[in-house]
Amino acid sequence: MPTKDDTIMSCERCKKYITPERKANERKEYTELSQSAPIKTMVKQWYQRNGLRFLPHQSEKNSDNSTFDTMATVYLACAYEMAILQHSPWCALFTTNELKVLSYMGDTIEYRSLTYPDADIACTIMKDLTTKLNAINARLKRGRKLVPGSTLYFSHKEMVNRLVQYLNLFNRAPSHYLDPSNPGQFCVTGNREFRSSMLLPFGANFAAVLHQCDAKGRQLKLLTLYNEMPVKIAGCSSAFCDLKEYMQYYSSATCPVDEICPR
Repeated sequence: MPTKDDTIMSCERCKKYITPERKANERKEYTELSQSAPIKTMVKQWYQRNGLRFLPHQSEKNSDNSTFDTMATVYLACAYEMAILQHSPWCALFTTNELKVLSYMGDTIEYRSLTYPDADIACTIMKDLTTKLNAINARLKRGRKLVPGSTLYFSHKEMVNRLVQYLNLFNRAPSHYLDPSNPGQFCVTGNREFRSSMLLPFGANFAAVLHQCDAKGRQLKLLTLYNEMPVKIAGCSSAFCDLKEYMQYYSSATCPVDEICPR
């Protein structure tokens, strides 16, 4: 029987933190925004523009958010079809600003999910990488050649998201503001770092590639990439990081799995 690798699936240990209270907290900003005046105005305009029946009394009741939920469901149909098929007729029902706002609102849920202690569980991945790099370095010091090879792990979005935050990538909180000239207009920061549609697409990936920069293996560098783009991770001064610099940071990093996610 194959055994489950705790390195890449360690987030499944954190069932202690998966509670109704956590789900509600993760959706707190999303829920508050969906019931705010600018979003209610946006929903009303969306219904009227697309010839849908709008029930004004529903939008005025905080307990009934069905009009917004309908709009959000259509948005998800648009987003998933665009991701899979590269086109979707559902997207034609939205303005560019509406798409930006709904995308931002979804980001608030993803970002809040990383405010819990179990976000640090991604340390298991970096511990595994560090162990493998140590073994390669020891091999070179014994005068043996560097043999090309690779280790591939596959996991879920939740673990990839935790790894991104553990490495201190794209971790600036998403933010919004109201248009000073039109207080009813909800605006989203265009260049925000944390954008889940860009950070966590289907096939999101992190890679660390070891380079031997001299014949004797005395100069080793680690290239780190996220979604095939070079990125500077925590502990390194550049995306092409000297292995000694990497080791200085990650060899001493602790990874108390049982403390982060008690069984």
